[in-house]
Amino acid sequence: MLTSIGSESLDEIRKALKTMNLGKKIVYSIYKLNSEISRIDRFLHGLKNREKELYNAAVEAKMRGDEIRASIYASEIAELRKIIRILEMSKLSLERTLLKLRTIHQLGDVVEAAKQIEPMICDVKKSLGKVMPEISWELDGIRESLLAAVSEIASYSIEESSIETPYTTSSEARSVLEEAKKEAEKRVKKKFPKP
Repeated sequence: MLTSIGSESLDEIRKALKTMNLGKKIVYSIYKLNSEISRIDRFLHGLKNREKELYNAAVEAKMRGDEIRASIYASEIAELRKIIRILEMSKLSLERTLLKLRTIHQLGDVVEAAKQIEPMICDVKKSLGKVMPEISWELDGIRESLLAAVSEIASYSIEESSIETPYTTSSEARSVLEEAKKEAEKRVKKKFPKP
């Protein structure tokens, strides 16, 4: 029964997505990604609390000289830490996707606004063509610049934000990643001290 309800709701979501325009699909995807990131956060919070409990239990067992229990707790902690790392990496991937979608959405808004401005410039250009041809020529240049910008933005959102190649990084991004890695290692050592 649950699977049929799940597949029906999945079909409803698919139908809804087919009827939405691209902007709405992106907003919907952003909303859903935020939901999933929140779910991962809640799950991580529970796992981290469980890890702390087990760590304290392992310390207590060690203090009592109960090596067997301490070993059992340590094994469980190691497994939890593996799961936590996987979830953290998954969360980071989803956050990266979310950032890309937000960028695409913002660029899409710019493209849409530029597309609406272009016909207005054409209308004004036609109106001024006989009265002030020099302004008409300038407006033609502005229109061409606007179209070039729209084309460049559109190519950015397709090429640079491609989800198929999410881990391509520039040298600046690699530098930031190296800083983030050092900070992450420092935080992990602080959160998960070696027993």
